Amino acid sequence: MQNTNLARQKEFFVPIEKLMEYDEFTTFAEFKHADTLGIIDFVQYLYNLNSPLAQNEDLQNKVYKAYELAGLNLNATYAQHLLDVGDSQVMIIDGVAAGDSEFYMAIDNMIACYLSRVQNNLKWELYVTYLSLYWQYTKRLRTPISMLLDDDKALKGMDTKTKITEPAFDLIKKLDMIKKDIFGDYKVIADVAEKKLRKVSPETWATKPNSR
Repeated sequence: MQNTNLARQKEFFVPIEKLMEYDEFTTFAEFKHADTLGIIDFVQYLYNLNSPLAQNEDLQNKVYKAYELAGLNLNATYAQHLLDVGDSQVMIIDGVAAGDSEFYMAIDNMIACYLSRVQNNLKWELYVTYLSLYWQYTKRLRTPISMLLDDDKALKGMDTKTKITEPAFDLIKKLDMIKKDIFGDYKVIADVAEKKLRKVSPETWATKPNSR
Protein backbone atom coordinates (compact mmCIF):
# COMPACT_ATOMS: atom_id res chain seq x y z
CA MET A 1 0.00 0.00 0.00
CA GLN A 2 1.27 3.45 -0.87
CA ASN A 3 2.69 5.51 2.01
CA THR A 4 0.39 8.53 1.71
CA ASN A 5 2.46 10.71 4.08
CA LEU A 6 5.62 10.33 1.99
CA ALA A 7 3.62 10.57 -1.23
CA ARG A 8 2.46 14.05 -0.21
CA GLN A 9 6.03 15.23 0.38
CA LYS A 10 6.66 16.71 -3.04
CA GLU A 11 8.06 20.09 -2.06
CA PHE A 12 11.50 18.86 -3.21
CA PHE A 13 10.23 18.13 -6.72
CA VAL A 14 11.72 20.15 -9.54
CA PRO A 15 8.69 21.89 -11.16
CA ILE A 16 7.47 20.06 -14.25
CA GLU A 17 7.68 23.33 -16.22
CA LYS A 18 11.38 23.50 -15.42
CA LEU A 19 11.93 19.87 -16.42
CA MET A 20 10.23 20.47 -19.76
CA GLU A 21 12.98 22.98 -20.60
CA TYR A 22 15.20 19.94 -21.23
CA ASP A 23 14.97 18.10 -24.53
CA GLU A 24 15.12 14.71 -22.81
CA PHE A 25 11.93 15.40 -20.86
CA THR A 26 9.99 16.85 -23.77
CA THR A 27 11.02 13.88 -25.95
CA PHE A 28 9.78 11.50 -23.26
CA ALA A 29 6.50 13.42 -22.94
CA GLU A 30 5.96 13.13 -26.70
CA PHE A 31 5.28 9.40 -26.26
CA LYS A 32 2.00 10.50 -24.59
CA HIS A 33 2.07 7.44 -22.33
CA ALA A 34 -0.73 7.18 -19.77
CA ASP A 35 1.84 7.02 -16.95
CA THR A 36 4.09 9.86 -18.13
CA LEU A 37 3.65 11.97 -14.99
CA GLY A 38 3.90 8.94 -12.71
CA ILE A 39 7.20 7.88 -14.27
CA ILE A 40 8.55 11.42 -13.88
CA ASP A 41 7.43 11.33 -10.22
CA PHE A 42 9.34 8.04 -9.86
CA VAL A 43 12.47 9.73 -11.22
CA GLN A 44 12.13 12.58 -8.73
CA TYR A 45 11.45 10.33 -5.72
CA LEU A 46 14.40 8.10 -6.58
CA TYR A 47 17.03 10.52 -7.86
CA ASN A 48 16.37 13.87 -6.21
CA LEU A 49 19.04 14.66 -3.62
CA ASN A 50 16.38 16.05 -1.27
CA SER A 51 13.96 13.14 -1.62
CA PRO A 52 12.85 11.50 1.66
CA LEU A 53 14.33 8.32 0.17
CA ALA A 54 17.79 9.85 -0.36
CA GLN A 55 19.19 8.53 2.94
CA ASN A 56 18.06 4.97 2.26
CA GLU A 57 21.30 3.11 1.47
CA ASP A 58 19.55 -0.04 0.22
CA LEU A 59 19.34 0.75 -3.49
CA GLN A 60 16.84 -1.94 -4.42
CA ASN A 61 14.56 -1.05 -1.51
CA LYS A 62 14.77 2.62 -2.48
CA VAL A 63 13.79 1.82 -6.06
CA TYR A 64 10.70 -0.13 -5.01
CA LYS A 65 9.71 2.60 -2.54
CA ALA A 66 9.99 5.24 -5.26
CA TYR A 67 7.92 3.08 -7.60
CA GLU A 68 5.25 2.69 -4.91
CA LEU A 69 5.20 6.40 -4.05
CA ALA A 70 4.79 7.28 -7.71
CA GLY A 71 1.68 5.09 -7.79
CA LEU A 72 2.94 2.93 -10.66
CA ASN A 73 1.57 -0.51 -11.46
CA LEU A 74 3.89 -3.46 -10.84
CA ASN A 75 2.32 -5.20 -13.84
CA ALA A 76 3.13 -2.35 -16.25
CA THR A 77 5.23 -3.26 -19.27
CA TYR A 78 7.95 -0.80 -18.20
CA ALA A 79 8.08 -2.06 -14.58
CA GLN A 80 11.12 -4.31 -15.00
CA HIS A 81 13.07 -1.62 -16.79
CA LEU A 82 12.53 0.83 -13.93
CA LEU A 83 12.94 -1.63 -11.08
CA ASP A 84 16.06 -3.43 -12.35
CA VAL A 85 18.41 -0.45 -12.09
CA GLY A 86 21.48 -2.57 -12.73
CA ASP A 87 20.12 -3.93 -16.01
CA SER A 88 18.35 -2.66 -19.10
CA GLN A 89 15.44 -3.93 -21.15
CA VAL A 90 16.64 -2.08 -24.25
CA MET A 91 17.03 -4.42 -27.22
CA ILE A 92 18.66 -3.36 -30.47
CA ILE A 93 18.31 -5.83 -33.35
CA ASP A 94 20.20 -5.07 -36.57
CA GLY A 95 20.51 -1.47 -35.47
CA VAL A 96 16.78 -1.08 -34.82
CA ALA A 97 15.16 -0.63 -31.39
CA ALA A 98 12.89 -3.62 -30.77
CA GLY A 99 9.59 -3.66 -28.88
CA ASP A 100 9.32 -0.85 -26.33
CA SER A 101 13.05 -0.10 -26.46
CA GLU A 102 12.62 3.44 -27.80
CA PHE A 103 10.39 4.21 -24.81
CA TYR A 104 12.92 2.66 -22.43
CA MET A 105 15.75 4.66 -24.02
CA ALA A 106 13.71 7.85 -23.59
CA ILE A 107 13.35 7.00 -19.89
CA ASP A 108 17.10 6.40 -19.56
CA ASN A 109 17.90 9.66 -21.35
CA MET A 110 15.53 11.52 -19.03
CA ILE A 111 17.08 9.99 -15.89
CA ALA A 112 20.61 10.71 -17.12
CA CYS A 113 19.59 14.32 -17.75
CA TYR A 114 17.98 14.59 -14.31
CA LEU A 115 21.09 13.32 -12.54
CA SER A 116 23.70 15.11 -14.59
CA ARG A 117 22.18 18.40 -15.68
CA VAL A 118 19.08 19.16 -13.60
CA GLN A 119 20.68 18.46 -10.23
CA ASN A 120 24.44 18.55 -10.69
CA ASN A 121 24.89 21.40 -13.12
CA LEU A 122 28.25 22.67 -11.81
CA LYS A 123 29.67 19.17 -11.36
CA TRP A 124 28.39 18.24 -14.80
CA GLU A 125 30.02 21.27 -16.40
CA LEU A 126 33.29 20.37 -14.65
CA TYR A 127 32.93 16.79 -15.89
CA VAL A 128 32.40 18.02 -19.46
CA THR A 129 35.40 20.35 -19.17
CA TYR A 130 37.70 17.59 -17.90
CA LEU A 131 36.41 15.21 -20.56
CA SER A 132 37.10 17.78 -23.27
CA LEU A 133 40.65 18.19 -22.00
CA TYR A 134 41.10 14.43 -21.87
CA TRP A 135 39.95 14.12 -25.49
CA GLN A 136 42.48 16.76 -26.48
CA TYR A 137 45.24 14.82 -24.72
CA THR A 138 44.31 11.54 -26.38
CA LYS A 139 44.07 13.22 -29.78
CA ARG A 140 47.64 14.46 -29.38
CA LEU A 141 48.78 11.01 -28.20
CA ARG A 142 47.17 9.27 -31.18
CA THR A 143 48.67 11.66 -33.72
CA PRO A 144 51.64 9.80 -35.27
CA ILE A 145 55.04 11.43 -35.38
CA SER A 146 56.10 11.91 -38.97
CA MET A 147 58.91 9.68 -40.17
CA LEU A 148 60.15 12.63 -42.23
CA LEU A 149 61.20 14.60 -39.13
CA ASP A 150 64.84 14.69 -38.17
CA ASP A 151 65.84 12.86 -34.99
CA ASP A 152 65.84 15.93 -32.76
CA LYS A 153 62.31 16.96 -33.72
CA ALA A 154 61.06 13.36 -33.49
CA LEU A 155 62.53 12.96 -30.01
CA LYS A 156 61.00 16.27 -28.97
CA GLY A 157 57.60 15.08 -30.22
CA MET A 158 57.90 11.80 -28.29
CA ASP A 159 58.98 13.71 -25.19
CA THR A 160 55.88 15.90 -25.45
CA LYS A 161 53.67 12.79 -25.66
CA THR A 162 55.37 11.32 -22.59
CA LYS A 163 54.77 14.54 -20.64
CA ILE A 164 51.03 14.64 -21.34
CA THR A 165 50.50 10.96 -20.48
CA GLU A 166 50.68 11.54 -16.71
CA PRO A 167 48.10 14.38 -16.60
CA ALA A 168 45.87 12.25 -18.85
CA PHE A 169 45.93 9.49 -16.22
CA ASP A 170 45.18 12.07 -13.52
CA LEU A 171 42.17 13.25 -15.54
CA ILE A 172 40.83 9.69 -15.73
CA LYS A 173 40.88 9.51 -11.93
CA LYS A 174 39.13 12.87 -11.62
CA LEU A 175 36.52 11.89 -14.21
CA ASP A 176 35.79 8.64 -12.38
CA MET A 177 35.39 10.50 -9.08
CA ILE A 178 33.01 13.10 -10.51
CA LYS A 179 31.02 10.46 -12.39
CA LYS A 180 30.62 8.46 -9.16
CA ASP A 181 29.59 11.62 -7.32
CA ILE A 182 26.93 12.46 -9.90
CA PHE A 183 25.55 9.04 -10.75
CA GLY A 184 26.32 6.96 -7.66
CA ASP A 185 25.54 3.28 -8.25
CA TYR A 186 23.55 3.91 -11.43
CA LYS A 187 26.18 2.71 -13.89
CA VAL A 188 23.69 2.04 -16.69
CA ILE A 189 22.47 5.64 -16.50
CA ALA A 190 26.03 6.96 -16.30
CA ASP A 191 26.82 5.05 -19.51
CA VAL A 192 23.76 6.58 -21.20
CA ALA A 193 24.88 10.10 -20.26
CA GLU A 194 28.41 9.45 -21.50
CA LYS A 195 27.17 8.07 -24.84
CA LYS A 196 25.06 11.19 -25.34
CA LEU A 197 28.10 13.32 -24.59
CA ARG A 198 30.13 11.57 -27.24
CA LYS A 199 27.53 12.40 -29.92
CA VAL A 200 28.23 16.12 -29.66
CA SER A 201 31.26 18.22 -28.91
CA PRO A 202 31.75 18.99 -25.21
CA GLU A 203 31.71 22.70 -25.97
CA THR A 204 28.30 22.46 -27.65
CA TRP A 205 26.87 20.36 -24.84
CA ALA A 206 28.05 22.76 -22.15
CA THR A 207 26.77 25.90 -23.85
CA LYS A 208 23.55 24.87 -25.64
CA PRO A 209 20.52 26.91 -24.48
CA ASN A 210 18.73 24.00 -22.77
CA SER A 211 21.81 23.08 -20.69
CA ARG A 212 20.56 24.74 -17.51
